[in-house]
Amino acid sequence: MQPFEVPVEIEDDPVKRRRALREQGEGSTTHHVVDLMAHRGPAGADWLPEDRPIGRNLERWLFVWDSFAGVSSSEDIMHWDTVADVYADTVGQPEDSFLRRAEPALRAAIPSPSGQRILDVGCGHGWLANQYEQRGAQVVGIDGSQRLIDKARAQYSSIEWILHDLDAGLPPGVGLFDAAIAHMVLMDLPRLAPLLRDLHRALQPGGKFVATILHPSFFNQQIQRTDDAWHREVTGYLSPQRWWIDSFGGHWHYHRALESYISELVAAGFVITGLSEPRSLPHEPADEADWNDYQTWFADIPTMLVIEAEKRSLPHADESWSTPMSQS
Repeated sequence: MQPFEVPVEIEDDPVKRRRALREQGEGSTTHHVVDLMAHRGPAGADWLPEDRPIGRNLERWLFVWDSFAGVSSSEDIMHWDTVADVYADTVGQPEDSFLRRAEPALRAAIPSPSGQRILDVGCGHGWLANQYEQRGAQVVGIDGSQRLIDKARAQYSSIEWILHDLDAGLPPGVGLFDAAIAHMVLMDLPRLAPLLRDLHRALQPGGKFVATILHPSFFNQQIQRTDDAWHREVTGYLSPQRWWIDSFGGHWHYHRALESYISELVAAGFVITGLSEPRSLPHEPADEADWNDYQTWFADIPTMLVIEAEKRSLPHADESWSTPMSQS
């Protein structure tokens, strides 16, 4: 899915840019164009000031944010149900290089989980939730895949599991949490705004949200070798794209620029407190001293990103978020 193109000569003119977006959106069945001229904030004031650079930046973010508006998450859930067995046999296992990359950052982000209430967002078959429970946390896992939740419930019966489509946000009554983790989840969702908004509401003041994602700058960029050197060929970045990824048996990946992730988090009320780019480790565990030239090069271009964010505002007065949901 490709976003609308705006001619370079009008890109810096906010009035002409909005007009172009609306004109290109007429008759479209796959995109929804936000009428930014009519968008107002809570107090009725202009939410998008067109005489300041921030106005143009927010306009571009809203445009990117809405690029997957016509995509249904039900297809994604169907694919995850289909590949559940392969996924559960792969992810969280010793050969899972993404876990080995992310684990130091995850431990540093929540160094003392004991006694904390933690939400595992996109928990899959429950392996990560189980790790935090083993370290003394009270954990709730939530995922949209029935088959993965069934596996989690069967293997880790002491943990509360919730079946819910994350594209729609969190269910009412999920409760309040000290921290939330989304390990390799956000890039698999067509929409982020509902989930991030609800996560901000479900966190205690000072609560932390940690997200690991595939690096939007380098993931899925073809590896090539020329003149006795390897490199990744980056053929596009800013434009949102929907990619079919063969991993585990196949699923959709929603590419967004890093700017989009940060903008969505800030819009939801989060403060960004950390950003790390773990090295790309070899697929098979090996001491760095034993890496070959290709593995040394491969490690220097990260294909994974860890974002830490914090809730620093007062919670909303909404009782539906203060009472934990009971699950059968």
